[in-house]
Amino acid sequence: MLGPQGSFGYSGVGTISLSPSVAARPVNDIAMVAAGSGITPMLTLINAVMRGSVFDTTKLTLIYCNRSPAHVIAKSTLAPLHNMFPGRFRWLNDVKPFVVGSRLTRAMLEANLPPPSDQVCVVFCGPPSFDEFVGVELRALGYPWVHQF
Repeated sequence: MLGPQGSFGYSGVGTISLSPSVAARPVNDIAMVAAGSGITPMLTLINAVMRGSVFDTTKLTLIYCNRSPAHVIAKSTLAPLHNMFPGRFRWLNDVKPFVVGSRLTRAMLEANLPPPSDQVCVVFCGPPSFDEFVGVELRALGYPWVHQF
């Protein structure tokens, strides 16, 4: 099963490409940071990873920021994934310290994302101010593989 294509591609079993000019590479963890409707490309990626090969052990961490519980898109899709894929899917949203409506901070990113390494890719998507903040913070934390949808 092919996942997201274009400048970011997921071709299965932990293999990603960040751009057509950069060779595909294996990763153990994909961390996703989304706000509001920025969850849309994350859902495609989650589907590709979790519904792909049984040999795919790629771990996913999703930090999903919303203004209120009413703004959580696809909650019924995301909620069961933790139980369906224990140890592989982690969703931080309306559990402490991720209280819906709170502001994302560098400390929250650092405490809840996998540590930076060549085996970790972080993707993010949200409103422009969110994307600007997240991009700056991820690079400051030392993540070498970062992609904005």
